[in-house]
Amino acid sequence: MSDRCRYTGLVWVGSIMNSLVVFLPGNIAGKFGGELKWSYLLNVPYALFPVLFAHRLFSLPAPANKPQSSSTVTSTIHFLLNLILFPALLAAIALCFFRMFAAIGSPALPAVFWVENVEPYLKDPTLYPLLQMIIFVVYYVPVFIFAACSLYSPPITNNHAQWLADWSAIAFGGALQAQFSYVGPALHNIPTYPEPSWKAVPEQGWDYFVAANALMVLVPFLLFVKYSLLDREVASVNVKKTKKYR
Repeated sequence: MSDRCRYTGLVWVGSIMNSLVVFLPGNIAGKFGGELKWSYLLNVPYALFPVLFAHRLFSLPAPANKPQSSSTVTSTIHFLLNLILFPALLAAIALCFFRMFAAIGSPALPAVFWVENVEPYLKDPTLYPLLQMIIFVVYYVPVFIFAACSLYSPPITNNHAQWLADWSAIAFGGALQAQFSYVGPALHNIPTYPEPSWKAVPEQGWDYFVAANALMVLVPFLLFVKYSLLDREVASVNVKKTKKYR
């Protein structure tokens, strides 16, 4: 299987899985949990198929690494990407925890300010935003931490390099779906909201809202570009170098 097919499939797996791990629990725990019908079970195949599909992709032989490009331009791109990614990953990790604390109702002043002036949608009674913030911490933060630790250390084995490539593709697909499903409702004025003056994103919080949600797309995208597209070209060479000096 070619790189393009493998990583397109993993991006799709990430998008579907992120959707389901928020949608299914949210339907049960949210404000409409008492109105569930038996048709809810029709979602089960949609939850199983992406898992089986991902298992199938992981069981296939990894795509062959491409020859290393020794051009100065390629080396410069890698250096600049690493330089940008490390602080961006740290910022994304901190943001994930902060938004989760804000969503669960932390009384800390920054969290209260964030909910009231930046993302009021975090307190939506459907619980979809709360669940998404928890998913970011539970599933995305470990990938971000592992990626940050791997930025300046070459893969020890080809399996290590392939793991980074595969999970960066899954994280990118999940982040795209997460932001698409979150930003849309967050920008929507709820007609039935009891406070007529309420706005989805207050004017004073617009810059924070754009920056936070752009970061949560940009970081997974850069990880995907680095590990699934660029680093696959040099992974085999790095592995050989590591083994040489052992």
